[in-house]
Amino acid sequence: MIPRSPTIGTVEVYPVAVDADGDGNDDFTGLPMTDPAVIARDGMTAKVLTKAIDVKSRVFVNFVDDPGSTTWRARSKDAAGDYDGFIVHLAKAVVIPVKADWFIVEETSAATDPTPVVTAPATTPAPAATTTPAPADTTTTTLPATNTTPPADTTVTTTTPPVTTTTN
Repeated sequence: MIPRSPTIGTVEVYPVAVDADGDGNDDFTGLPMTDPAVIARDGMTAKVLTKAIDVKSRVFVNFVDDPGSTTWRARSKDAAGDYDGFIVHLAKAVVIPVKADWFIVEETSAATDPTPVVTAPATTPAPAATTTPAPADTTTTTLPATNTTPPADTTVTTTTPPVTTTTN
């Protein structure tokens, strides 16, 4: 059973359990090496339990530490088929604990949350105007490639909107 419905929090992906000092406890968490959570650790996943997630939820995960690999998240379900949270996945196992902040946003649709219709008050018509669009300025910036996604150069283009002049 999931006791709460948090919509924001922090999750930590732990490496595979290690007991270098031979005390019978995991060196990262201090939990016994026989603890089911310690045994199940693969260094590539962490599960977040929350009732706040459903099919319409948007889950955002932002790593505080560098996980060193590609990451993604997936909703998870319990044995009854109900959503019980989500799992953060990494393509490669971490060798030290890695933290990530997360939050959930509920997506709504117009069918369930209609936008109110706003009617403008009646006004007297404005005088006729002539519109002459000015040429748009375009700036292109090419960013250098890095060893992270995207693998190729990325081009960002911004356009200044046309200027409108009015003549009476």
